[in-house]
Amino acid sequence: MDDYPALVRKVEALRQRKAKADGALEQLLKRLKEEFGCKHLAAAKKRLEELEQEERDLFTAYKEAREEFDRKWGPKLKELE
Repeated sequence: MDDYPALVRKVEALRQRKAKADGALEQLLKRLKEEFGCKHLAAAKKRLEELEQEERDLFTAYKEAREEFDRKWGPKLKELE
């Protein structure tokens, strides 16, 4: 029983950590909903996959447009140097 006060303090510290973690989770979920329209983590993961695919598609389109520009205008630009 000598360590009862220490156990009480430890339990209280763990309760406080849990409350802090719950608050942080609540804030993150609120932010996900506000910024991305996601109500839960699974929806956020799916949205992330969609955004990553969109980024890849946009990068591919940019690369193709840049290559086309370089083919069309590269020689003319070199003439100006």
